[in-house]
Amino acid sequence: MMIKRQYSFAELVDVDEIRPVIQGFYTFTGIPPSLTDTQGKVLLAVGWQRICSDFHRKHDLTRQRCVESDTKLAAMLDMSKGYSCYKCLNGLIDVAMPIVIEGAHLANLFTGQFFFTPPDKEYFRRQAREMGFDEVDYLAAVDEVPIFTRERVEGAVRFLGCLAELIAGMGLKQLRLVELNEDLERTVERRTDRLRKEVEVRKRAELELETALAEYETVFANSSVGIVHLKGGRRIHRVNRRFLQIFGYDSPEEVRGQSALVLHLSQRNYESFGKEYYNPLARSDVIHVEYQLRHRNGRAIWCSLYGKAVNPPHMEQGVIWVIEDISSRKELESLREDMEMITRHDLKAPLSGIVSMARVLLQNEELDTEQCEALSLIESTGVRMHTQINHSLDLFRMESGEYEFRPESVDLEKLVQRVADEFEVKSKSLEVSIEVGLRTKDGRPVTALAEEMLTYSLLANLLTNALEASSSGDVVRVELNRDHGRCLVSVSNSGVVPDHIQGTFFSKYVTSGKSGGTGMGTYSARLMTEIQGGTITMASKSGHGTTIMVNLPGAYENEYTRSVE
Repeated sequence: MMIKRQYSFAELVDVDEIRPVIQGFYTFTGIPPSLTDTQGKVLLAVGWQRICSDFHRKHDLTRQRCVESDTKLAAMLDMSKGYSCYKCLNGLIDVAMPIVIEGAHLANLFTGQFFFTPPDKEYFRRQAREMGFDEVDYLAAVDEVPIFTRERVEGAVRFLGCLAELIAGMGLKQLRLVELNEDLERTVERRTDRLRKEVEVRKRAELELETALAEYETVFANSSVGIVHLKGGRRIHRVNRRFLQIFGYDSPEEVRGQSALVLHLSQRNYESFGKEYYNPLARSDVIHVEYQLRHRNGRAIWCSLYGKAVNPPHMEQGVIWVIEDISSRKELESLREDMEMITRHDLKAPLSGIVSMARVLLQNEELDTEQCEALSLIESTGVRMHTQINHSLDLFRMESGEYEFRPESVDLEKLVQRVADEFEVKSKSLEVSIEVGLRTKDGRPVTALAEEMLTYSLLANLLTNALEASSSGDVVRVELNRDHGRCLVSVSNSGVVPDHIQGTFFSKYVTSGKSGGTGMGTYSARLMTEIQGGTITMASKSGHGTTIMVNLPGAYENEYTRSVE
């Protein structure tokens, strides 16, 4: 399948995100890589030789030769072989590899500059005189250019090319998912806007009822949304034609006088709906809720409901409900979730390849410490991404009620310290310190009845949010305690949650003040806590900061209860 429209490489990949990997490649191999688009624009360059940066790229003629060489090298790319090797017009060796994504050639990967054999000093001496370079300094720069074997260069560039194409492919999948979400949001916005306009029409009709009854009746009968007027004990008084179409009735007489119970999925739903929404209606509130009601044939229908009391102080005069069938929108939302599942699944296989390749390279005993650290960074990053993908699949199962919880004894003290250790690099980069404290004094471990991986992800999410919400010089505190056999973990930082999201802090897609934030961190933390039989709360106040408290079942809770008795 071809890309549905032409994207640039920069649109698909955040170059700054792959810079550490490219830098690690250069540290490991000593071969300087660079990325250019198909027009020759340099997107990323690491470890360029001084002869290029200080001489060739600064002189008009030699710079023109560089661009011409890159263009020629790109034109020579052998798609079957996967790369091309070329001696540039300034006398250095370059290797180029095309980056092709689903049939589209989006960028080129260059490695250079280097020699395969010792350089011809007389050639570069003449070039120095021709261009007016300082001959001594220029020849010294020539001596700095490394000499590699062709096999070493070809092996290294294949690895980096596979990595770049994998990252670009991930970016393409993410971009398509974003486009799908944007299409869905536009559809939802159009329908919501249409419904809002219809509700405004209904409000105006109510205010003008005594003077414009004929107009009101016309609108009521022909509205594109369903309307029902409930009176006297929530009984159906009037309905319009669209209401009959939505719920499958043939005439108003079939439902007139019946209890609204006929529209609910169960007696329990009917009673809880009344308790939750009729008190606000009595206070003149306008109610908007997405709710499942029952079709005449018994099937459930997702509806968007807008409700307003006719005369709030006198609820016996009834409530007008405006109803729109949003089943198709809910199906689109389900499709989005399916697409997210497919994307996560498709990312796992190539990530496993990266991790395996890094592990194989780490077995080379000739690697120095810096090279091993660079490969270890690639491996650990890949493992962490693979774990996060698996974890996101578990979150989907939690949302759908299909997750199978397998509790075990988890030493929270060791787990918290492990998470804190793994976040040491991130905390240093943010100039925020992490303190771990244990409040118990009896020496017994704080052991939860939980899943270790779920609890690890839960703590990692909370610690990530706390670090990112902190300022330079702040301290993030993680404290452990026990209370009546339960395990308590608190994460505190000096930041304050905005008032307007405190009430929905653990809801899906709620975020504020974070560039690129998705609002999934605290939502997934709540899911992971509740699936393990725990609770999670948040307290945030100016001058006191924010504390999130997680309460999990203790592995020895039953023994504690018996000892108290």
